[in-house]
Amino acid sequence: DVMIRAGQEIRDAVQEGVTKNAAAEAVRAAFSQKNLEVSVRTLVRFADDPSRYPQRHGGTYFSEDFEKDIADGVRYLRSMNLPVYTWQVKETVRQHLAANGCESLLKDGQVTDGWFRGFLSRRGLDSGNVQPLETTRAEWMTSHNYGKVFDSWADIMTDRNEDMSSMHSVQTLIYATL
Repeated sequence: DVMIRAGQEIRDAVQEGVTKNAAAEAVRAAFSQKNLEVSVRTLVRFADDPSRYPQRHGGTYFSEDFEKDIADGVRYLRSMNLPVYTWQVKETVRQHLAANGCESLLKDGQVTDGWFRGFLSRRGLDSGNVQPLETTRAEWMTSHNYGKVFDSWADIMTDRNEDMSSMHSVQTLIYATL
């Protein structure tokens, strides 16, 4: 296995007096020639403890077309002013992995936040985090904000000298503040 050979090469180089990082950099350069991307940190960590063999690879789990389709779906829903939540995208991806027998790519049976952030970055999307309306209202409804609204209404009613006995006047006042 490539990682086992890499760990052995690093250990041998260290025994010959080369620093661990320099040995790992040399092994990484050899890997790069074979188009195998492994970070120096991963190689050093593996040389220190071979039981810490990397279980997952970085990058994309899916083809370019699949990620493009997901991104297009997100953009379409957003174009209709529909919120697209993180959990919805991750669940769609998880279901696709499960349907294709690729559950081994999932950490603890779930799509990771790291993959999701990478997906957003690769596809030029922002997180689009949307707070539920109830949360927004609850955060807005403070005594300070109530005081501001009360003061605004008081100014409007005293400035306009409206006759509040008439329902028509109340409706006019309400529409004037919107």
